[in-house]
Amino acid sequence: MKKILLAAALAVLLTGCGTYGDDPSSADTSVNTNTAPETNVSETEATEAEATDAPDGASGLVMRIGDQPDGKIVLTGEDIESAEPFAVMEENDMLYTVVLTFNDEGREKLAKITSELAGTETPLAIWVDGELISAPCVSTPIDDGKAVITGDFTVETSMELSRRIVPLSIDDMKKDEE
Repeated sequence: MKKILLAAALAVLLTGCGTYGDDPSSADTSVNTNTAPETNVSETEATEAEATDAPDGASGLVMRIGDQPDGKIVLTGEDIESAEPFAVMEENDMLYTVVLTFNDEGREKLAKITSELAGTETPLAIWVDGELISAPCVSTPIDDGKAVITGDFTVETSMELSRRIVPLSIDDMKKDEE
């Protein structure tokens, strides 16, 4: 089982525009990085869309501009090194999140797109096999290749989202058990 990490502070926010699958308890999502003071942006609800096949033939994980299945693909699963559930103590409450770590190429793409989307209500939506699973908005640029999705997650939903973004292999599960 993946370990839940504990951190004292988070920063830079991709604010909750979106939905996560069919789970209404995590309808508002945000993304943070660990580099600057937290900045909040008003939250809006994104329309959940579902498609059996992406119109451009994309499959697996893709990140699109906007929450529609025909939004421009700006990142793919190949750009993400890891997705880990993460827990943060905030004002005597646990905040469950998902930390995304991008590889060098993904970091560059993420920096460019978050610079363009910062401060808008246009989400950077995460799609897996044609299903919208999260649609956070960008409040500030992310240039260090680390993003943290926050929202109304439980420990279980943060673990589920991280597994949907980067599924565990059998070898990964064995390592976590050791």
